[in-house]
Amino acid sequence: MKNRIVISVLCICMLLTVSGCGAGVEDEVPSDDNSEPPVITESDQEEQTESDDDHESIAGNDAEESEDYDSGSVMTTSEGDTDAESKKPSDDNSEPTNSELPVITESEQGEPTEPRDYYGELIAAATECIVGKNEGETEDDEDYEFRYSIYENYGFSYMIYLSSFYTSMKLGYLIEDIDGNGTEELIFGQNDESGSLWDGVIYDLYTISDGELVHVFSGLEKYRYYFCENGLIANERENGFAESIYSYYSFEGAELHLEEAVIFSEWDDIENPWFYLTQSDSIYDTENRESVSEEQARKIIKKYVYEHPVFTPFVEE
Repeated sequence: MKNRIVISVLCICMLLTVSGCGAGVEDEVPSDDNSEPPVITESDQEEQTESDDDHESIAGNDAEESEDYDSGSVMTTSEGDTDAESKKPSDDNSEPTNSELPVITESEQGEPTEPRDYYGELIAAATECIVGKNEGETEDDEDYEFRYSIYENYGFSYMIYLSSFYTSMKLGYLIEDIDGNGTEELIFGQNDESGSLWDGVIYDLYTISDGELVHVFSGLEKYRYYFCENGLIANERENGFAESIYSYYSFEGAELHLEEAVIFSEWDDIENPWFYLTQSDSIYDTENRESVSEEQARKIIKKYVYEHPVFTPFVEE
């Protein structure tokens, strides 16, 4: 009896072992595409329902975050979304929005450029030419070369350079609108004793035209300019004892316009040396000149009474 029981137990164990081995073999066999679909149990349906509820919850949270962004709150972005946006190619043909336009600050725009102070530069140069390199000390060849280089660079009257030889010269400048057009002129000139030939003589006249400096004229010791009381500008030229020219100009804008001239020249006619011109003031213009008496010539010259402007000294005494 006991032997039968033992044999039965062994048989059961063998059957269990064989069934387990069969199950492992089935797991390793590849699935057949034509096999029947798996049967979904009620427990599997419940797990699927819970999973759908979770997805709906996540979608609801995303919608709430979008609503918060519209209302002004900050919406966070995941790292994946950020990378995707950064890798998106830009459209070169797209028009920039206002937020993409560069903001130009005042410093980038630059401050407005100040107009060049031509008159200040000329006054400073003339002063330096008069004072010299040694500033009042004993002058030498090096100092004269220094003065001359300034004279050449700026092109003002040679009388500015010669002032170091004539210590009595009182040179200065004047800034004034002489033609009344709203633009001031710069005048270099000399003052002297009242009634002197050198009191009020003008050596240089500058003006500004279209923003640029214009050197209207430059005078010398025997090529002197004067302001006249009638608003014209006189010029006296001497060529030895045999020739003298008296010219009278109007000044407009940046140019001189000849009004009339009187010439004394004994080279052509020693008995009738006076001539009157309006087309030019050249002794060589024999076609346009008219022979006049000395009395007529002196009468024309006396019409022009000279002014004696007071110049601001380049160097204070």
